[in-house]
Amino acid sequence: MSDFSKEADMSPMVADWLREQGYTVYAEIPGVCCGAYAYDLVGLKAGQPVVVEMKLSLTWKVIQQAHLATLDAFATWAAVPTRPRQGNFREAMRAGIGVLRVTREGCEVLHQAPWKEPYHKDNFARRLVGCTPSDDGGHPNLAGTGPAQSVAKDLREYLKAHPGAKWREIFEAVPNHYAHAKSMSQAMQRHRAVWEATP
Repeated sequence: MSDFSKEADMSPMVADWLREQGYTVYAEIPGVCCGAYAYDLVGLKAGQPVVVEMKLSLTWKVIQQAHLATLDAFATWAAVPTRPRQGNFREAMRAGIGVLRVTREGCEVLHQAPWKEPYHKDNFARRLVGCTPSDDGGHPNLAGTGPAQSVAKDLREYLKAHPGAKWREIFEAVPNHYAHAKSMSQAMQRHRAVWEATP
């Protein structure tokens, strides 16, 4: 039986675990590799990010999310409040995912996350520098909210002051989580209704 009814309830314990290891903790940080998706918690130390995804049980979904994060982070973890089933636990180990068991008292390492060089390490760590530390992660994305929608709203404000700006200029000026101007422009085309809307 779990001590938690929501993923967000585990966030303070997981954040404390990261801070005890010397990490600065950030919450709901968009990933470079999957623009519309945000990682629950990210720890940053010496320019090396680690990602923790939280779920109420060790499901295929959290294993998949944590596996995607290996493109951005030096180590990735799945944090759950229950003892995982052996099949999913073995799958997490095969995928290179660390597993944490979270209780009200703190975190227990069930499987150590392997450390490896991520594909997007420099770009992702650089984008964390302008973010505000927070331990309030694990919230579900609501309709009309999320990283891409936030960027689209900032884009609308920028274009009001700079009509006709090109994507390279927009990419440099508007805070965003995209890897380059092309990926930003492609993502924003899907959110034209947000940034073309009249405020």
